[in-house]
Amino acid sequence: YYHLDADFNNLDIFNITVDPMILTILAKYYGCQPYLRQQPFINCTHLGTAKDLLESGFNYNWHYDTVNQMTSHVLLKDISESDSCMFYAKGSHRTHREYISKNDYYYSEEYMNENFEIIPCVGQSGTLVIFDPNGLHRVDLKLSTFRALLHLNYLPGNDVVQNSKVKQADFSHDTK
Repeated sequence: YYHLDADFNNLDIFNITVDPMILTILAKYYGCQPYLRQQPFINCTHLGTAKDLLESGFNYNWHYDTVNQMTSHVLLKDISESDSCMFYAKGSHRTHREYISKNDYYYSEEYMNENFEIIPCVGQSGTLVIFDPNGLHRVDLKLSTFRALLHLNYLPGNDVVQNSKVKQADFSHDTK
């Protein structure tokens, strides 16, 4: 599981991050201006050998993420259901969740299959997947497959990361 920093000086990264279609979708969802939570990154998943999932570092269990956050994935390679991909529980975003303890963070496979339609987030390279990560989701790992995507997190102004481990050193003339 690799997180590679995406450089804003790369005009492709910059233009996707501020794409009017993405920002309009998010603004309509929030009812306000969306803000980028932290510097974008490229997420690569490659499970070359079988591992104990508890030690793999993957979020393979059904879970939710930051409240009020919206996440955009731009697939950087074709991803099918036979590849490692994300599963999303349709409609699960309608319940507001708060993390109190591990006991309320993870959901069983049985509960998910009984209560939700499960959607695989797949598509051709360039596909945009926008989802509310307050909804329940998990990675579906497939041995010897490779997944790569540009990962962008947006918020309505709350919980913006102020002290990122990685900060853009300098901006090019075009990025400014």
